[in-house]
Amino acid sequence: MKIKNENILDSIAPENAKSILRIIINKNPDIDIEKIIKEHLNKVNLEKVNIDEVAESVFNDLESIEVEDLWDSSGRTRDGYVEPVERADEMIKEVLEPYFEELERYAKRSMFSEAKSYCKGMLKGVYKFDKDSSTEFSDWATDIADNFLPTIFDKYKEICKDKNGIKDIKEFIAKVLNFKIPKF
Repeated sequence: MKIKNENILDSIAPENAKSILRIIINKNPDIDIEKIIKEHLNKVNLEKVNIDEVAESVFNDLESIEVEDLWDSSGRTRDGYVEPVERADEMIKEVLEPYFEELERYAKRSMFSEAKSYCKGMLKGVYKFDKDSSTEFSDWATDIADNFLPTIFDKYKEICKDKNGIKDIKEFIAKVLNFKIPKF
């Protein structure tokens, strides 16, 4: 079936699509847009989230942080002194931010199984970087697992309130990563 006005759809810039969709929803309140979006995303995401692929992506993104960028943005600055270790943590947070955003998108779409797998991939990638990285940057990024595995787990608990999922993530951290998250 050919969509009426298909050419105009192709001409919409992505940054305008959301506001146009809002107009359509307001003019047609009977449209179950949430159902349409979920159905579409489920078709697009027929392949489940691959934990190892997410882990490899996280690991590679962390590996790509240049130590020169750390040196350039730490030490003595005009605003005072920035500890290189603290700046390294900030740089890791910056790399992980898009992953946290994707985790939240899964949760917002009620794709909790995918969110759980994605979280496991994030955890595994950070853990692998902590244990296996031999970059100069990783020499400055200390206690990565201790600092970031609890952060990732806490974010998962915050957005995915499913007790079984939380339990599964805890077991993954303990058994697969052989890591103990401290209790607060």
